[in-house]
Amino acid sequence: MEESRHMLNERWQKLIEVADFAFQPIVNIYTGRLYAVEALIRNYEAADFNTIDAVFDTAFSEKVLYSVDIKLREKAIHKFSLLPFAKHVKLFYNLDNRITMMPDFKSGYTCELLSTYDMDFSNICFELSEKHQVGMYAGVDKLVLNLYKQQGYKMAIDDFGVGFSGLQMLFHAEPDFIKIDRFFINDIHKSKKKKLFVGSIVQIAQAMGIFTIVEGLECEEEYIECKKLGCNMVQGYFVQRPTLNV
Repeated sequence: MEESRHMLNERWQKLIEVADFAFQPIVNIYTGRLYAVEALIRNYEAADFNTIDAVFDTAFSEKVLYSVDIKLREKAIHKFSLLPFAKHVKLFYNLDNRITMMPDFKSGYTCELLSTYDMDFSNICFELSEKHQVGMYAGVDKLVLNLYKQQGYKMAIDDFGVGFSGLQMLFHAEPDFIKIDRFFINDIHKSKKKKLFVGSIVQIAQAMGIFTIVEGLECEEEYIECKKLGCNMVQGYFVQRPTLNV
């Protein structure tokens, strides 16, 4: 495999060395069967970063976002490939759309990584967040969707509803999954308004052939309500906390 275009400085090399990934299960809301795990980066504090956002925002400002992400992506895929059930479930990986703005961005690298670890595109789902709207429709729609989705990768909109352009992003992106933000799930059993919003999201998703995933599920009451509303899958502490040792 080719090396990343940029040589990473000592701080980034340390991050790549010490970073680990915790996996959190995503399960079928009706059967409880494991469908996927989401990779969540851990131990970034050891490289003097206070938050996950600080990691990627700093990498973006230093124009090494793609180089850093691809190294982290490899660690996540490698760890995922070691799971005895890896070929039967999916890995959800958070994709910062700003990588498409990096000078060393190269399409097709994920395929090489998957081949190295005896996995294939059917095992991967990339999550796109509403957080970074810079170049969203010029970058993500044209590049990430046309390149990643045409290669067979599944796509998900993460934190759906947290931004102001969720429906516009849904219209343009045509994802395979919508991950409904925790804001709408917290105490949903006590809020008619939240039930209305989530129910409407589910109806739109069903009409478009999109699966819905509930994020941040923390109690049985929330689970029961989301099941009543027709959500497809759940993820959160009620199911299982993220774990480093699978």
